This record gives sequence, structure tokens and C-alpha cells, in this order.
Amino acid sequence: MSKPEFTLRTSIYPSIEPEQFEQSLAGKVALVTGSGRGIGKHIAYALAKSGASVAVTGRTKSQVDETTQELSKSFPNVKVIGVIGDVCKRSDLERLVEEVWLSVWFSSEIYTDEMTC
Repeated sequence: MSKPEFTLRTSIYPSIEPEQFEQSLAGKVALVTGSGRGIGKHIAYALAKSGASVAVTGRTKSQVDETTQELSKSFPNVKVIGVIGDVCKRSDLERLVEEVWLSVWFSSEIYTDEMTC
């Protein structure tokens, strides 16, 4: 039996390189839960870089505010809002949905779930 071969990657796969998607999501809206930090933050960044309007959500105000400010500064032509809340709590989730979907954009075409309940 031969040993499996592995490829060590130190960068993004070419097929998912963000540059190839620049402005491909212009006019789309993305709600990214858990996007104040970690993977969610990077997903929000990639979506904004691709031209999507982004709703940054998370439980920690300072993290949501920081990410929202970073995205707004990096992508001035992209609409970015921050909403604080715990999507594991029904009342917070309902408020988030109302604030983002109804009050701001009325629909969301992209939804990513980085939450753990």
C-alpha cells in the first residue's frame, strides 16, 4: 500500500481567490452571523470585497463595531452595518432580522452561519 500524497498549501486555493470575485456580488446583501471576529469576520471581508452589502453581527459590541469600521474603511462603496445580538436567543434573533431585513434591505440573498448555540 502506498502512502497518500499531500499538498502543503500556504495560500488560498486559486478557485476561491477573492480577486476573481471582485464586484461579482454587487447589488447583493449578505447577513453574516458571528462576523465580529474569526472566520465570520473573514467571510464578511471577502463578501464586501466582492461588492456585497454586509450586515456584521455578533454578541460583542466592540468586535462588531471594529469589524464594521474596518469594512467601511476598506470598502467605502459597500454598505456595511453592525448589529449586536446573540442569535441563540429568540428575541435577539427576531430583532436582528427586523433591523437587517425589514428596516435596512428587505431581503438577504446570502446567509452564512458561523454561530454555535
